[in-house]
Amino acid sequence: MTPPANAAGVIDVSVAVGSFSDAAGNANTASAAVQQEFDTVLPTPTGRVVTFDEATPPTLTGFGGVAPSIVVDPTNAANKVAQLVKGGGAAVWSGATISTLPNAAIEQIALTATLTTLTARVWSPDAGTVVRLKVENAANGLLSVETDAVTTFAGGWETLTFNLANQAAGTPALDPALTYNKVSVFFDFGNVGTRKTYYLDDLDLSPTGS
Repeated sequence: MTPPANAAGVIDVSVAVGSFSDAAGNANTASAAVQQEFDTVLPTPTGRVVTFDEATPPTLTGFGGVAPSIVVDPTNAANKVAQLVKGGGAAVWSGATISTLPNAAIEQIALTATLTTLTARVWSPDAGTVVRLKVENAANGLLSVETDAVTTFAGGWETLTFNLANQAAGTPALDPALTYNKVSVFFDFGNVGTRKTYYLDDLDLSPTGS
């Protein structure tokens, strides 16, 4: 007997007299019944929205020539956001890691075969800017997945969706069995830095369906 999907309860299992026999051919002479609890409810995905307004703000670690900081939103003085300045000559792969736990880690992202997308609000001075998102295992950077989204506005906020099931060319595919608890963002990925400033806000680490 198979319990129903996404449910919890008790299964009654009973065996009638004479329903089976042993190796010598002797049939069972007594009936039996037992109850087995089951729980097939899918777990609620864990994660959080990093808003940069937290009482204990996340740590931003730049690499490759990016200088990150938490600043006042240039369009809303009541809001704080991450600012990433991609310095002149910054590497094509430069970016910043967002940490909410020690060792550059965040809460584990509950990715599955069907819950594969994360979102973030971004501000770019140009439309057509490639923004790469990378999630990885904080203890082993080889266990990772990367994907790209592209801005459509110049000088304005927009929400980008990052579908990790569509990994960037040449990078590992999503493996929901792995632990992903580190996240990095790369603005204008693939291009050398030219001292442009980008902003990031409301990084939603609660995965949704692809």
